[in-house]
Amino acid sequence: MRKSLVVLALAAVQVVTAQQPQTQTAPIDAVNAKYVNGTAPGYRPTAGAGLTLNVGPGTAFCSGTVVTYAGGSLTMVSGNNYVYLNTSANCSPATKATAFTTSDIPVAVVVASSSAITSVTDDRTPFQQGNTGSSGSGSGSSSTSWTDNGILVSTPEDVAGKSFTATNTGQSAVVIVPADTYANIVAAYPCTSSVGYHTTVIDSPVASWGAVLTAGGGTHKVGAFCDGTNWTVEAATTTVSTGGGGCMTPMTVSVAANTSDVSFANIPQTCTNLTVMAYNLMDNGSDNYIQMYINSDTGNDYDWVFCSSGEASTAAWTCSNSLGQSNAMIGLGGQGDGQTPGNLVGTILNYTNVGLIKSITTTGTYWANSTIVLETTALRWRGTSAITQIDFKVGSGYQLMPGTVIELIGN
Repeated sequence: MRKSLVVLALAAVQVVTAQQPQTQTAPIDAVNAKYVNGTAPGYRPTAGAGLTLNVGPGTAFCSGTVVTYAGGSLTMVSGNNYVYLNTSANCSPATKATAFTTSDIPVAVVVASSSAITSVTDDRTPFQQGNTGSSGSGSGSSSTSWTDNGILVSTPEDVAGKSFTATNTGQSAVVIVPADTYANIVAAYPCTSSVGYHTTVIDSPVASWGAVLTAGGGTHKVGAFCDGTNWTVEAATTTVSTGGGGCMTPMTVSVAANTSDVSFANIPQTCTNLTVMAYNLMDNGSDNYIQMYINSDTGNDYDWVFCSSGEASTAAWTCSNSLGQSNAMIGLGGQGDGQTPGNLVGTILNYTNVGLIKSITTTGTYWANSTIVLETTALRWRGTSAITQIDFKVGSGYQLMPGTVIELIGN
């Protein structure tokens, strides 16, 4: 009877121990799978001889594909070594001297002397936040990328090696990447793998609508669209004929006196898309932004992402987003106080469609501090009715000044 009680007591102790889900102190042994609920993160980092870091086998879910690593080693350098799975290289283990970014999957931070590894801090975790930006369920901002219901603005690092799909049924994603020279754009975004992308080419030799871009070295700054085969001109800051023909006669307003509202009413419903072109944008305030209202909607139905190259020759691109606004911010009205005018082009997709949220992209320029400032906006209007009226205003009670010209062209 006493032996039976001892056996039962030992069994009870074993059951309690088996329920421990994790441990930081238990020795490394095959039976320790119990401490991670029957699974392990893989890619175990251990110090080898000299500056060699051994990385154990592992499996990762990388860009929609399960990849398997058989194990191997990496060579460390003196100082801090950040070991991670490189999501741009099929999640292969890699090392660098700089801190982890949102696109990295951390493995370890390894400190080494000139001849040996001195410490290994294991940073593996099965919990990893996605790196495609914030979803649009609330307000906020992001300095890298933002995607929601078919609108995405991103830096090259965020876009490389990834594909994007809009969450709204019937809509394709709108992806805008920062302005650059033709050579840099086609190198980073080959059109065969970048269908649907928009950008601004800052050295185009051509500015005709629909022209195929094949080289840089020019003087035009044009909006460009990738159709899956070629980058083509979809917007330009050069003068466009306003003669008749096409699906609608262009609608033009030239501001003759200070005005708080440039309005286009009764927009013909005979085209698929609308192009907005604005020349010599000036306001009588200081650095005020041009606001667009669709169908007189002043509700919180506008979401937008705004990127700017900054007003200094060494400035970096910055992006921010805003959700649930009462208007669509589409660009700066020049440098303000009538000093330096701005120019802007934009595209409104499927403006006559009933049932779809409307996607809009704009690209603008103005001169400040001896620098051409480039601005790009991607936005959506949550309304699903056809667009029949568009109003352009300036914030904070200011007005657009004489010389400003705004034009709507159907296509």
